[in-house]
Amino acid sequence: MCLVDTELRYIRINQQLADINNVSIDQHIGKTIAEVIPKLAPYIEPAYRQVLESGEPIEGVEIQTTTPQADATPRDWVVNYYPFTTQRVRFEGFRLLFRILRTSRKPTEKMRTPF
Repeated sequence: MCLVDTELRYIRINQQLADINNVSIDQHIGKTIAEVIPKLAPYIEPAYRQVLESGEPIEGVEIQTTTPQADATPRDWVVNYYPFTTQRVRFEGFRLLFRILRTSRKPTEKMRTPF
């Protein structure tokens, strides 16, 4: 899980996602998605932008790719994008939740996204 602001900069990230990105938590904070994981950014940033424009969550986006982890195992992911609001600010950023579907697939660089 992570929190990203409206400029797509990491505010918080849990250790599991930092491990998946193969980048420490400290190296995420304050940096954009494109700075941390440039290979994946074109596939996940459009959903963030849609949530930013609509204020509505997007759930169930499937992404299939290898990850920057040391083993580079191909994985299938389901990603959910949720707007993050507070009482004083209508829209402050995003919550992103990743879930691994399975890890035993043929190596691929194919990514699927509805955007």
